[in-house]
Amino acid sequence: SPNIYALNFVNQIQSMLGLDFVLSKITGLNDSNLEKDYLIYPNPFTDYLTLKGSTSNGIVVLYDMMGKVIFQQNTTSIDLQLNLENIDAGIYLLDYHEGSNMESFKIVKQ
Repeated sequence: SPNIYALNFVNQIQSMLGLDFVLSKITGLNDSNLEKDYLIYPNPFTDYLTLKGSTSNGIVVLYDMMGKVIFQQNTTSIDLQLNLENIDAGIYLLDYHEGSNMESFKIVKQ
């Protein structure tokens, strides 16, 4: 059977540049550890962004393309509306951390 590998980047900015990664062989999968699906909309956005599928114990972190933290907020509900009207137009990386899981989204502010 074919081998399955996971590609883990040191951080999200380096992953976007294709730098500093670790290749590790996966020996088994446990469904309880698979990442949950999250939805970010609208994308692109103007002032407000919604994160659907979050929980009350997660953290949202927004980075600019240089890796600087622009915004950070603990989640408080399943549908979280983020007020991002005070950030400049551009491309950002949004990380959602929930326990030991993390998902990243590229978002665009118009």
